[in-house]
Amino acid sequence: MDWSAGYQSLTSLQKTLFDTGKAMASLPGKARISEQDFIKGFREAERKIAELISRPFMKTASETGKHLVATLRMARSAAFRQMVMDSYNGQCALCGHSFRFDHHVETEAAHIVPKAANGTDDPRNGIALCRSHHWAFDAGMWTVKPNGRVVVSKSALALPENAELKQYRGNRLKRGKFAPAQDALTYRFEKIFLA
Repeated sequence: MDWSAGYQSLTSLQKTLFDTGKAMASLPGKARISEQDFIKGFREAERKIAELISRPFMKTASETGKHLVATLRMARSAAFRQMVMDSYNGQCALCGHSFRFDHHVETEAAHIVPKAANGTDDPRNGIALCRSHHWAFDAGMWTVKPNGRVVVSKSALALPENAELKQYRGNRLKRGKFAPAQDALTYRFEKIFLA
């Protein structure tokens, strides 16, 4: 296929999708996408995006299979968040804080096995954390061992700015309605935690 034929007549959205397909077609081995699959995916992506822009704006998108497709993940994300937040009564499972104003809650639902590692939206793969502790959790500065005890990274504690984390070493998380899955805690401890 001549990838450059008609390129100048494409819209900027079409050019973005076209460039993605061109890059995917040049990948080696099994990662390579066929021209036929690309064209089919390209048309499907255009249809999905046209459908998406006809609805109120939602800041969500994902990659599905081989094809870049705009999707609405709001229902899944909202359900996971609500179940995790309800499980911990909106409080940070580490420090117990929960700032609220009107219907806004500062606490967030954190994935134990991250979505980037194909973590599930099962509420047993989630804990409610305040923003600072969520960030530090995602950075690997602290975690929960499969025995339920909090461990804090020595390298994180080497910085004076992180001294606040020291008080949580050896503690147990606040109990939620859904206990964190042992497999999820093991994954986090072995793959993400910065011992």
